[in-house]
Amino acid sequence: MTDRRSLLLYMWTVVALTAPLIALVAGQALENPPSDLAGRQGLILAMFCLVLVIGEMWPIPVARGREAGDEITVSSTFGFALVLLAPVFVTIAAQ
Repeated sequence: MTDRRSLLLYMWTVVALTAPLIALVAGQALENPPSDLAGRQGLILAMFCLVLVIGEMWPIPVARGREAGDEITVSSTFGFALVLLAPVFVTIAAQ
């Protein structure tokens, strides 16, 4: 039970520390919005964001030797693609 409580405490600490940073970056981005987020590229970025979130929520179980139970996510692949294609605030918000 304490492990679960520690994990929840850690998760809420990360959220509390990063939420103001994300809000600051998004606020600055809204002041000077990039012009290329409309149209087809915007749809592609939205799909990358959606797949990133889905990939993070459903990890893939991987068996490595006798110790089965490891899980990997595919979200880092789409996160890296977003870093290359989108403004930083989009990648931060999606991740």
